[in-house]
Amino acid sequence: MADNNIVAWVEDHVIGYFANRFHYPTTVFKWDTDVRKAFHFDPTSWAELADQFNRQDWMIQIHVLLAQQQMGKLKTIGDVTSLICDEYRKERSFAANVPTASALKKPQSSAAKRKRK
Repeated sequence: MADNNIVAWVEDHVIGYFANRFHYPTTVFKWDTDVRKAFHFDPTSWAELADQFNRQDWMIQIHVLLAQQQMGKLKTIGDVTSLICDEYRKERSFAANVPTASALKKPQSSAAKRKRK
């Protein structure tokens, strides 16, 4: 997914999560909506929200896991979206650098090949 596409896609899912959970139309949520304040999350319940996001099918699909500690300073739809997108970019960068199984196989020298015959 292109970078702009992933941001919009994640934002839609973050908004969808809050809209479903609190029974509001998605149209009331914007990038700068302070959902932490609007829904009176205390620090513990806000941190535990990371676990709720981790269980979402769309988060599993993009191979992103959030830690409760990462939620501390976040407040808005944009903050949550940005964190998830940052973690997605890290995961993609890591995955791109993992060698494939064929790259891990050690090539045999011609002498070793002759000995086995």
